[in-house]
Amino acid sequence: MDELIKLLDKNLICKSTKISTDSIYFYVESTRKNCTCPNCQMVSSRTHSRYKRSFQDLPIQGKKVIITLMNRKMFCDNPLCDRTTFAEYFSFIDSKAKKTRRLIETIIDISLPQSSVSASSYLTRHIADVKKSTICNYQKKNEPIINKEKKIAVCIDDFALKKRKSYGTIMIDLDNGRVIDVIDSRDRDDVVAWLSQFTNLKYVSRDGSPTYASAIRETHPNVHQISDRFHLEKNLTDAVTLCIYKILSGRVTIPLTKEKGMMNQLLGNKPSRCDKILLVKSLASQRRTLQEIRSLTGCSIQTIRKYIKMDEENIPKSSNDKRGQEHREVIKKTMAKVEKVRALHDKGYSVRQITDKTGHTKQTIKNYLSPNFNPFMVDMVSNAQVNYPLLEKKSFPCVPKEFFIKIFINLSLRKDIPVLKPR
Repeated sequence: MDELIKLLDKNLICKSTKISTDSIYFYVESTRKNCTCPNCQMVSSRTHSRYKRSFQDLPIQGKKVIITLMNRKMFCDNPLCDRTTFAEYFSFIDSKAKKTRRLIETIIDISLPQSSVSASSYLTRHIADVKKSTICNYQKKNEPIINKEKKIAVCIDDFALKKRKSYGTIMIDLDNGRVIDVIDSRDRDDVVAWLSQFTNLKYVSRDGSPTYASAIRETHPNVHQISDRFHLEKNLTDAVTLCIYKILSGRVTIPLTKEKGMMNQLLGNKPSRCDKILLVKSLASQRRTLQEIRSLTGCSIQTIRKYIKMDEENIPKSSNDKRGQEHREVIKKTMAKVEKVRALHDKGYSVRQITDKTGHTKQTIKNYLSPNFNPFMVDMVSNAQVNYPLLEKKSFPCVPKEFFIKIFINLSLRKDIPVLKPR
């Protein structure tokens, strides 16, 4: 057993051993006569005290190894030294460590290709008792040596060190998804100097940043630049959106009966309580059922019964619709802007001069000058709901209805794409 212990340090001797079901215990002592102070490097031979120190080492024959060392605490005789005492130390283990250095290296090598949870389970069964958090701490302290010449396919992207203040750049290996390197800048010159260290790059995945594109072209002109997954999906979404807009009509005329037209007008303008009561009474006088009235008005059965039984003198007086009033005020302000723009145009002002004078964009001024300008908003949600069955017939059955309605509303405000009638 002494030969096994002396592989760690030639000054150690084994006093006794103990073998259990899954572990081997070694009790060892040091034979040194003198020790060196780690602070002032002065040799000392005076012993202050002794204490037991236990730590783990690599397994033997499938059994875990636990070593208990009778360690010494020595006096430092140098009056200029900051330390009065110091502990005897050895090269095979760090100060206050519970595992030898070679065991820690083994733990890091085993845990790198897998998660810390699965690595902890495997190591505890076969090598040494180690927890998940300990493995994470070992990996954080470990500084891997990067072979930059072997890196062929990488991905670079920026990340926020402090949002809206400072940003860094991260590089990830496309083969295994591991982080290769990180720098605390995304400036072009810093990225160029960084990428020039990787001499054999062939494929670089990046976002749409012109800074990264320029840096890659300068350092590796023959490399293949690849758009990352997010931007591929975004471009695909934009193409599908354009296709949907070309298939569907931007404006659809919805034929309504007199009764539904009246109800939709009331609901669209947020009718007053008086209008709802009169409408319910009108439908009830036509001998409509409660279910029919509820489907037409959106009121509950209990509210409908209350409105039907309400006397004429108890019906509240009608008031102006607040939403409609606000809408009319907005239309009035918009038409005032239109008249001002058209008056300047009649005086011979160009579009650019009108932009400088009013502060409106060129597109807004062109819209105001158009003879087909209409300040009233259309019911885009209704148009989208009507167009959704047509969308399903155009080989897009997988598009959710809510997603289509959102796209349709956004596209209905755009003027740069020609509107095609549905086939």
